[in-house]
Amino acid sequence: MAPIGGDAVAELRGRLENMSLHPYRFLDGSEVPWDESPAATGASLERFLVARHGDVARAEAMYVAHLIWRRRVFPISREGAVAAILDDGRRFKRVAIAADGCPVLLVDFRWGYFLGDYSKLEHLRASLVFMEEETERGEREGRPQCAVIGFGGAPPLDFAGALAAVLEANYPERLNRAAVYPVPRVVSAIARAMLGILDPGVASKVALHYDEGQFLQFLRVQLEQLPPSLHGGLPVIERQFLPDSKARMNRTIRTGLWAGRGPAEKLLNEIMRPLEDLPQPPPPRPQRQRPRPLGGTGDLSPSDPPPLDALTSLLFGCCSTREGVPGQDPRTSKARARGAAPAG
Repeated sequence: MAPIGGDAVAELRGRLENMSLHPYRFLDGSEVPWDESPAATGASLERFLVARHGDVARAEAMYVAHLIWRRRVFPISREGAVAAILDDGRRFKRVAIAADGCPVLLVDFRWGYFLGDYSKLEHLRASLVFMEEETERGEREGRPQCAVIGFGGAPPLDFAGALAAVLEANYPERLNRAAVYPVPRVVSAIARAMLGILDPGVASKVALHYDEGQFLQFLRVQLEQLPPSLHGGLPVIERQFLPDSKARMNRTIRTGLWAGRGPAEKLLNEIMRPLEDLPQPPPPRPQRQRPRPLGGTGDLSPSDPPPLDALTSLLFGCCSTREGVPGQDPRTSKARARGAAPAG
């Protein structure tokens, strides 16, 4: 993450303090004032600034939108379908610690069988629970970022597009590096071209690999650290395919491209509660200049059209560094003890 000057961080904090903001909502639904939350640390504010290339006004809009998004999406309970998706350990899991200390997270799209018996909305909710839990775990361990493996072919493109939109807007600067593996040589040129839709800073962190040795070197792990399903390169891994795996993956891609952005936008809307049903934010603090209206969420609204490239789903579950917050409200510690995960 490229450093941002302290003056920009101070300016962003000052602008936020002069606004009437929603509180910060944890995964379990508990809340604290935004400036007593994990998202109020200097490191957190800097991440929003880096994501918007040092533009304080755009970072402010991103931060405001993030607080609103958390209130509309959380709580998400780890029960029912969400618990089943996460507990089976096949789709989302931590698989290793890399030589540089980064946790390595695996996202397995299961060669055409990603959804199984569950809906895309249930998978999206499970993805967010996994991300929040891994963020909290990484912070406890002092591991500020993670590496991600995208494995198992293409996911449903509307799921990938919705997840990518959420991650871009609400989890900035979490990714250290991501590997898509294994990618057949005959399609690698097309896959690399697809990376062009990503932010250049993000795209620079993503690598496509056919060769097992290069894949391991990029991740900075040893083969024995990874699950056996990732061993042997494409010729061996293809043995995991079911008879209809290729047909299912091709159908998934065709369906997603034909449908366009509509299904991803629908998922984004389904995961959020109406904002008007939420309590209003508290009034602005006294003896401050008149707060600016919240207005819209600018170019970071959760309903903005998301990209539909399956590769964008690789921007997943990356960790951030927590700093102590002076004057910490005891409700924060209580929420953390329940496993709530910070953002930003």
